[in-house]
Amino acid sequence: MTVERVVERAVDAFAPGAIIQMHVGSTGDGVVLDAQALPRVLDAVRAEGYGVVDLRAFLVPEEQRGAGRLG
Repeated sequence: MTVERVVERAVDAFAPGAIIQMHVGSTGDGVVLDAQALPRVLDAVRAEGYGVVDLRAFLVPEEQRGAGRLG
């Protein structure tokens, strides 16, 4: 696996509502593929008109999300 392939796989999975999991791991020489690929994947997300949403937004009901906020 290469960083380029990690980026390709993530970009190929782009679709409205898609959740992209990145946990490929390392190459064995200390290079963490996901960490190297993430900036390029985020650039591609923006370039294709998508956005990034914190997954917690889908796991916690809206009324509970605002309960702990001050102000």
